[in-house]
Amino acid sequence: MGNYLSILKVNLKHNLGYHILCCIVLLSLAPIFMSTKNLEQIQTIIVIEKYASLIGIILMITVFMPDTNIEIRELTLTKKISNFTIIVIRGLQALIFIVILSIAFLIYLKINYCLFDFKIILLVFFANSIFLGSLGMLIFSIFNQPVMAYMFPIFYFITNIFSDSKVFSYWYLFSQEFIIYENKMVILISALIIIVISIFFRLKKNGSSF
Repeated sequence: MGNYLSILKVNLKHNLGYHILCCIVLLSLAPIFMSTKNLEQIQTIIVIEKYASLIGIILMITVFMPDTNIEIRELTLTKKISNFTIIVIRGLQALIFIVILSIAFLIYLKINYCLFDFKIILLVFFANSIFLGSLGMLIFSIFNQPVMAYMFPIFYFITNIFSDSKVFSYWYLFSQEFIIYENKMVILISALIIIVISIFFRLKKNGSSF
């Protein structure tokens, strides 16, 4: 247990912490770019889908980021804890902070008199965030390039803005044309599958096993 806690502390201090601060700044700037007061449910969904869910890109890509340092990668391969376990711990930590930040932002919207179903909006927030982040993880796992890992989900996000559901079907990020629950469950399940594939590719590239 001590080794696991050590991984969490080191990752939070040297990797994830800075990105959490970036997410806090991003969410804090939301009122500048979009209205965050007196919103109905559909308006709240727009704020989440077209702005707040970008935190997933920032946080999920950190799962593989320490491995870009050759010394850190070689060190993790020599530890008793498998590289797979270390990656899973980082991933779960990133997911937990996505949930924490999502809930905190939704509480902020509630305080600002926005009317919405908390569970539905949390699903929208979590699904879109994880899906965008998983796309970045996949690119990172294949090409080992942080810049490409950020650019690809942002490109996907932008093309969704200028497209519609006829192009992306249930993987269209903006749910106004769908039954929200079905749309977001497809996106969420797809994200989890992509994350598993990303970890598989990453382990193969690192020369380690499950």
